[in-house]
Formats: sequence, C-alpha cells, structure tokens
Amino acid sequence: MSVSIIPQFAQVLDGRFLFWEAFAEAASLSLATGYPLAVTGSGGNAKSAMMGAILGCFDKSVTKWVQSLHEEFSADDVFGGIDFSALTRADNPEKRYLIENSMFMSNIAVLEEGFDARPRALAAMKDVLTSGQIRMGTKQAPVANRWLVVLSNRGTDELSEMGPAIEALAQRFLTLEQEDCFSSDSEIRELLRVAQRAGVERPTPLITLGDIEHLQDSTKLVDLDGETTDLLAGLLHQARESGQAISPRSMVRAMVMVKASAALAGRMTATADDLPAIAYIPGTLGVIQELDQEVARKRAITVGRNALDLVRMRYEAAAASYNDCGKPQSPTHFMRVAKTLKAAEQEIDSISCPDSLTSERNNLRKQIADLIIKAQSKALEVTTL
Repeated sequence: MSVSIIPQFAQVLDGRFLFWEAFAEAASLSLATGYPLAVTGSGGNAKSAMMGAILGCFDKSVTKWVQSLHEEFSADDVFGGIDFSALTRADNPEKRYLIENSMFMSNIAVLEEGFDARPRALAAMKDVLTSGQIRMGTKQAPVANRWLVVLSNRGTDELSEMGPAIEALAQRFLTLEQEDCFSSDSEIRELLRVAQRAGVERPTPLITLGDIEHLQDSTKLVDLDGETTDLLAGLLHQARESGQAISPRSMVRAMVMVKASAALAGRMTATADDLPAIAYIPGTLGVIQELDQEVARKRAITVGRNALDLVRMRYEAAAASYNDCGKPQSPTHFMRVAKTLKAAEQEIDSISCPDSLTSERNNLRKQIADLIIKAQSKALEVTTL
C-alpha cells in the first residue's frame, strides 16, 4: 500500500534524486490537506534541492515566499515587519505591520531552518496557523497561505522541549525525517550518475492556484468506509496505548490525511489502502509499520464474522422449523431439520476464525450439535408413536 503522488512532483524528482518518494508523498499529502509540513534531518540530504524542484511545478498564479530564518527572526517579522512610517509619525503614532510582506500572505511559504527563529516568533507562527489570520488586537487579516513548508536540521522533538506553546506549534506539523539512505557502493554510484544530470525539466501542466484549491476542497468531500474507520480507530488507539502523545487534534488530522490520500488517487471514498498516509502524523509511524498485519487481522475478523452469521441464520431457521407446531409431526420433517443442521455443522467446521471468534464459533457448533440430537430423537419418537 502506498500514497498517490502529485504527478508534477514525481516528474521533477524522479531521475534527478534518489529516495525521493517519501519526500514527494509527504509534500503531496501536505498540499492536499493544507497542513504545514516539517522536513527535518541532517544537512546534505537534498531537502532544499527537492523543495526547490517542487516549487518549479507551480505557475505564476501561485505566489511563493522563500526565506532562510535565523535567531534574530522575530514575531514582528512573522507579521510582515513594522510599518515605521506609522510608528514615527508626529500625530497619533501607532505600531502597525506591513501585512502584505508577511510569509502568510503568499500562497506557498518555504522556511529554511524554520525552527531557528526566536521562541516568540515561533509562538506567533502557531497563532497564525491556529486562527488562519494575522491577529493584532482588534485588527485581523485573513491569510492567503495554502501551504507552509519548514526545512530544518532541528527536529520537532526538540521544539517540544521549548515549552508548551512551542510544543503546540510542533503538533501542527506533518513530519518527515529525511535520512541518509546510502548504504551500499551501488547506491552511491547511482547517486553520482543522477547528479550529473543538469537542471530540472519544467513539468506539464503547471499547477495553478485553482488546482490547489480544488485538491484541498476535494479532500474535504472524501468519505471513509466502515472498515477504514474501524482500522484507523484501532491504529490510533494502539499508538496511544504504546505511549505516543496522540491528541484529539492529531486523531482528526489522521482522518484528513487518509481522505487526502484518496483525493490524490481520484477517489471520493477512502479505503484501507489509504491508511499509510497517517505515517506523517507524529507518533504513528510505529503502528503504520504493522499496518499490513492489522489490516489482515481485521479483515479475517470480518470474513469470519460474516461466515458465522450465515451459519447462525441457517441454525435459527432450522430451530424455528423444529419448534413449528403447525407443521405435521412426521419423522420426515424432523429428519429434514437434522439434515439441514448437519450441513450447517460441516460448514462451521470449514470456517477459519481468528482467536477472537473461536469461543463464539464453538458455542454455535454446540448449539447445532445439540439440536441435531434433539431432531433425530424426535424423528425416532414420532416413528415409534
């Protein structure tokens, strides 16, 4: 099971980078949901290069803002910088911001070393991400940002150590750790081969702002089928039981990620095949690695349950016929009931049940066997009479 990737992303990354699929997956899901993405990991692993290639996938209708942050980047900078003409005027001076210069007024914002800013700047970013607005007291301005990407050598786990407000910021990001995956000389040779290719071809067609809005709107309209909802709930519960801090917000985001996977694949109903998308929600990677086994277990339960229900229906019909006083009390009638139950007994013996259904199957088998004996005894009794 894998997540569909926006075709233009694959077009500019495949052949120029190795191990690009996870980056493209995370970027596609982040864009589809509108959730900000944090790509972390040590330097030199092509985070900036791959993001630069992806930025080339958008046409001129999509405004872009790219900046390398630093320790002097402040909350004022988050809001676009101070309007000094308003601050220094002689009559009625006031502190105002040049909101049009804010990163959040661009459709796409990419922050290099985005977690190196001052804590107050990070707290301001959290406020904007939460509210969808730049808020300055009584004044508010809705943001135009559709996609925020942070590239950083500092992981979101480090942010959790900087206080509750900054930890809350970290929880709002999808996360991908870009690792050094070169473990053999053949992989290094392949790296050197693809690195010789010059430039990046422009993908066709380019992605428009309307395309982004359509993708994000489509994600909201996707439904989850019953099996997928049950599996997702089980995975999230498993993650919480293992000690992961999966908040209700993260649970809802996990659901939206599954919906985004379906939207990227052009479907309006999410299935179990879309569940790997939640791997980019912090704390879920461990359970996703066991997803195949969990899906197989849940499906075995469903198949076993359906098979048992069919046998139970036959048993109940036979029991009703046995107890039907309106029918002639003939040996043939009771032997027919016994024959029906014998077939149900053979069928239940052929059902492969997971451990959770074994007791239920055994109880139903005993009920069937008991009624067979009663039907055969009744047939003999009626014959004697």
